[in-house]
Amino acid sequence: MFSDTFTRIDSPIHRCDARARIVVAVVWSITVALVHDLNAQIACGIIAVAAAFIARLPLRSTVKRLLPLNLFVGVLFIVLPLAAPGKSALHVGSLSISTAGLTQAMGIGVRANAIVLTVTALVATLDIVTFGRALHALYAPPKLVTLLLFTVRYVAVIRAEYAALRRAMRVRCFTPRTNMHTMRTLGNLAGMLLVRGLERSARVLMAMKCRGYTGRFPLRELTPLRACDAILGVVAAMCIAFVAWAEVL
Repeated sequence: MFSDTFTRIDSPIHRCDARARIVVAVVWSITVALVHDLNAQIACGIIAVAAAFIARLPLRSTVKRLLPLNLFVGVLFIVLPLAAPGKSALHVGSLSISTAGLTQAMGIGVRANAIVLTVTALVATLDIVTFGRALHALYAPPKLVTLLLFTVRYVAVIRAEYAALRRAMRVRCFTPRTNMHTMRTLGNLAGMLLVRGLERSARVLMAMKCRGYTGRFPLRELTPLRACDAILGVVAAMCIAFVAWAEVL
């Protein structure tokens, strides 16, 4: 979720406080998920595109992030029009494509893209340490915040351990095949990765205890909210009110 491609940009959204951005992202995502009218859903999509434009998200990286989601949406566009009952919009041989199915697939696709695009603009543009500090300031469980920070920090370590084991397997001329030897070897790989991860975590814990670690990750307090954060909240409230108006219109 977090990438230097998004965090190194300078934009009005990047200058806002992390706490305000997280709260706005959560409230907006819930609002979009509860919208049922197609016009309101399209309005959500337009607002999400505007948020991505204001955040100055790189087009290529953003499209790459949305691609797996839209592959799933594409499957829905194939399945729902054929499975949903209702008035037929088109007949292809013996198959009937329903208008209700097309509308449902379009609504799901627009809402899903709106949520992911907005969360990318508001939250994925934070670095992981700032995100953890913001969660701590929003009274998230301290153990959850600590687990998040350590997980992100040591994913690269686990990846390095995995790469070392894979190199050892290639040196021994291992070639994956559909047989029991391959399954047994991959099982041993997963087991050794778990064992090495446990050993590394024990060494890290001892090193941290030697440095005074008491079970709680020290986090510096965030600065007070500023005018730009209030503007973000007002704009978000206006967007939510507009979507609600379009829903009941």
